[in-house]
Amino acid sequence: MSEMPRRWTGATIEDVTHYVQRGKSPKYVPHSELPVINQKCVRWSGVDEAHLKYVDPSQWSAWGEERFLRDGDILWNSTGTGTIGRAAIFRGLTTAQRVVADSHVTIVRANGAVLPDYLHRLIQSPSVQSKLDDMQSGSTNQVELSKAEVLATPVPLAPLPEQQRIVAKIDSLTGKSRRAREHLDHIPRLVEKYKQAVLAAAFRGDLTREWRRRYGDIAPVAHEMALQRAELAQKYRQKHYDCNEVFVANGSEPFAVPTAWNWVRAEAICGFITKGTTPHASQLQSGTGDVPFIKVYNLTFDGSLNFTVEPTFVSRSTHEGFLARSRVLPNDVLMNIVGPPLGKVSIVPSDAPEWNINQAIAVFRTIPSVSAAFLAKWLLADDLVQWGVSRSKATAGQSNLTLAICRDLPIPLCSLREQQQITRRIDTAFTWIDRLASEATNAHKLIDHLDQAVLVKAFRGELIPQDPDDEPASVLLDRIRAERGAAPKGNQGRTKQS
Repeated sequence: MSEMPRRWTGATIEDVTHYVQRGKSPKYVPHSELPVINQKCVRWSGVDEAHLKYVDPSQWSAWGEERFLRDGDILWNSTGTGTIGRAAIFRGLTTAQRVVADSHVTIVRANGAVLPDYLHRLIQSPSVQSKLDDMQSGSTNQVELSKAEVLATPVPLAPLPEQQRIVAKIDSLTGKSRRAREHLDHIPRLVEKYKQAVLAAAFRGDLTREWRRRYGDIAPVAHEMALQRAELAQKYRQKHYDCNEVFVANGSEPFAVPTAWNWVRAEAICGFITKGTTPHASQLQSGTGDVPFIKVYNLTFDGSLNFTVEPTFVSRSTHEGFLARSRVLPNDVLMNIVGPPLGKVSIVPSDAPEWNINQAIAVFRTIPSVSAAFLAKWLLADDLVQWGVSRSKATAGQSNLTLAICRDLPIPLCSLREQQQITRRIDTAFTWIDRLASEATNAHKLIDHLDQAVLVKAFRGELIPQDPDDEPASVLLDRIRAERGAAPKGNQGRTKQS
């Protein structure tokens, strides 16, 4: 405080308030005409009325007049890990004329030496929030912000007109920050929208249009289908498909594709398509084990796999015995078939050991002339997901893709060389989009740091210039102290803790 501007003075919350008191815990009823503000109600932006509780009418008389909240009261959460230290300015309720606070909230009522908004911003600033750990007492889950600590909180007190200018400047700057956050909050939705636009362009042949013009000797897919059918029959011992079984029926294609492409059924390009099995709970191992057991929440919307969330395993004997049909191999394509949401897809890494999947996941194992990465990208596309959903049976809002639907999924198939080109171009575009999303996340963090820096500068007197005509804060504070000293004995002092 020794570095404060000339017309500022050092004070404490005790100096600048005439009422500091914890609320009372009442007997609650589902509803009454006397609401109670609790910790959940207290937000930096104000009071959230959705979490109000209510006092039993039989106890209304237990609240003295001073306990009813007044416009400008600061409500400071004073207990609870994660909520302690958060504060709001009370500006009245839309649902009631009178309201009280419970015992987890401290009411801080300013005197004329400080503006409520100025004090609220000070409580929000790093100079107070960074010291909360030192101000707390009690066990880990029962931490308390005592009345003594509240009263002793230092207040770098600016002249009253300067307080008004500081609050106005903070509001102006944080308003800009808020608008910036709102724009940044749209980025995740835009990222998904842009990715879907890339996928739509890719599987309509737009991303590789120039590539096809340059390499016009690429054989049409129709000519390659005979080889693919032979591979199916020889490698997987399945039947030969005739054209009616291989290709999607005319008129049911999701959209038009380039001349050299063909719409084919998923079953025609996969060695097999099946789904997993869920074993008995006794056969599952948490944390560590022999064979990873993949569940829906391990799949993602970007083709990767997240096995850091609740990793589950099965024993090797279970994997090779009861769950043999659920076994998946490197480069298998996995898709969740129970939603919402649908459209989560992952590829088993090429260097991964065998895994196991549950019954909410389907596995697609492509034949050698079809790229697993190409299929995985298509399964991520909204066009494919909506096609599957439109044919699924929904129960209580849940869509289930049957194996029949999975085997019938339409695939816009092009030559293997073009599949590889498409996959690379999608990956390049997604990397660029993800980089933008990462930069937006970093920008969000920078805005948070900027807001904190604004508060630090504000309470050092560095945010706005001082006005030499302002009455020094010490003069106003001395006058208030003198008025308090001259008040009748019954009106002197601070209300004691009940």
